[in-house]
Amino acid sequence: LLGRPDRLLQAPLRHALPGLLAAASGELVLLDTLDQAGEPDLAALLRAHGVAMALGIAIPADGPGAPRGALSLLWERSRALAPEEFAALQDVAAQAAFGLRLAEMALENEQLLARVTYISTMDALTGVANRRHGEELLEKEIRRARRYRVPLALVAFDIDRFKAINERYGDPVGDVVLRSVCEAAQAVLRNSDVLVRSGGEEFQILAPHTSAIDALKMAEKVRLAVAQAAIPGADHVTVSLGVAQLGEQESADSLVQRVNAALARAKRAGRNCVELAMQ
Repeated sequence: LLGRPDRLLQAPLRHALPGLLAAASGELVLLDTLDQAGEPDLAALLRAHGVAMALGIAIPADGPGAPRGALSLLWERSRALAPEEFAALQDVAAQAAFGLRLAEMALENEQLLARVTYISTMDALTGVANRRHGEELLEKEIRRARRYRVPLALVAFDIDRFKAINERYGDPVGDVVLRSVCEAAQAVLRNSDVLVRSGGEEFQILAPHTSAIDALKMAEKVRLAVAQAAIPGADHVTVSLGVAQLGEQESADSLVQRVNAALARAKRAGRNCVELAMQ
């Protein structure tokens, strides 16, 4: 009616329209004669919409404080309302308050569940998947790869000489390095790839629909991204990486062992390089 779908309680006619007045004051407001509102514009608006009488009933809050809103009822003819009708409408308002509270509780539960899920699946320091969640996702992706007969690659990497970084610069800088490495890696990964913190300075990348050749290219992008990253408080930081593609009948444990062996070879080869796992 007022042409104000937003911020209705700040509308110019909030002091006269029963629904808005009830929502603001918490009182039952009846306008059985339009001219009683003292607002000719409001009376004209109501008449233009075929309204002869209006009633606002506050939807009560759970406790002290402003009401949750109001029920706004409009009649095309003015009429007297019996006490029983007022009581029934007050019951409807109470039921509306109860329904709104249930909706709020459902939203609170959803938010709490989302928070608990995040805490249980994500690494607090880096914001990437934690080891437990990574293991669950790897098993899931293996089943998916087998079902649809698509390739699946796993990349393992860790930060070169990370212990020396911690000893030289301290744990706070070490934490910055961990977060910065994750940010650099994620910047070159696809949305379908999952970065996992599998240990202190050890990480994995789950790469669905990815062959060994494509995973090698991905690993090289990660290596370059980390090597080129400017990390506050630390000197040049690099990573070593191992790459493996899931075998036809291979288990998750076997895949992880092979990719870790490739990572160890990259370390022995001088670090800051990529090695492909043996079959």
